[in-house]
Amino acid sequence: IQKTEFEAQVNRSVSFVLKQDDEFLIWGPASVEVVDKEQDKINVEALDKALPQLLKRASLSYAHTDQLVGKILERFETDEEVEVEINGQTYKRDSFPTSVLDLDDGNPPAMFVAGEVFNDTNQAQEVREKIESGEINSYSISGEALVTQKQVDGDMVYDDIIEMDLSAVTLCEEGMNQ
Repeated sequence: IQKTEFEAQVNRSVSFVLKQDDEFLIWGPASVEVVDKEQDKINVEALDKALPQLLKRASLSYAHTDQLVGKILERFETDEEVEVEINGQTYKRDSFPTSVLDLDDGNPPAMFVAGEVFNDTNQAQEVREKIESGEINSYSISGEALVTQKQVDGDMVYDDIIEMDLSAVTLCEEGMNQ
């Protein structure tokens, strides 16, 4: 058991972008319970337990820098159901929460994040443009693993993160699990 810094990024892209008037809202998976490139697997129960800590900070940054380009929302809703594609499957939703969700699609549960990207700085405006063009299509989380357990699965050895501090979500171009 050891305390370590970690970053986790996901190969599922930001699933939904809603532009309305001056609002630019996004929603998609930020962490999935799979072993990443750094041989870490973040337990979804640990993510769920750490969510209140993340929502208290609620900052959305760009590329793991101190450039704040938006905020994490507890949820946003649409007036009508909209189609959202996740992992090649289409879902109809009108509520987009920051929450750990199991979509019953055969994939592991994931922590989904709802966010608003501002337009009050050049950096935020550039991030909006990069999201629209597909250049930025992933979230990444940062925090600290407080309790880990070494796991062995065949030839793979990894750290199962079972308790954590969750400090940040950032928008990025390539995820840890890609």
